[in-house]
Amino acid sequence: LNSKNLTAFLARFGSNSTSNIENKRICSLYNIQNRLVPYSEAWKWQKLLIKEHFQNQKLTKKELDIKVRHKDSKDSIIILEHYSVYTLGRGSKMENIRFDLNDNSKRHELYRIERGGEVTWHGPGQLVIYPILDLNFHKKDLHWYLRKLEDVMLNVLQRNGIEVNL
Repeated sequence: LNSKNLTAFLARFGSNSTSNIENKRICSLYNIQNRLVPYSEAWKWQKLLIKEHFQNQKLTKKELDIKVRHKDSKDSIIILEHYSVYTLGRGSKMENIRFDLNDNSKRHELYRIERGGEVTWHGPGQLVIYPILDLNFHKKDLHWYLRKLEDVMLNVLQRNGIEVNL
């Protein structure tokens, strides 16, 4: 992932924004590709950034406009790789884990998380991107957000010569 692709990613959100706030969003990029990051560390970091966003939601529109004008409000993107770890989303079932949890020779970290989804593996060689966006500044519609995220990822793959077949 290079800065050109990241710019395209951010532009996709900005250009389709239906927010009443006219100011451009600041996006902090945390690009940690020089080391593996334990899942617990990344999870705490995400929660901290999300907590900051929730604090912004308690502000009045006038207070929020001032905060945005002074560039105190921003979106964040974290890019990193994890040590081998499995996450279990809210709807996941333990029977979908395909390894013996008691087998110490194949020790895997396992986290139950508050997101959707089933059992997901993350690990070395897999680049993970965590966008932490305040949809109040874009469009408050989860389906819109997921389609835009999908569009961005497809464009990034295609621009890098990776064939996409849906």
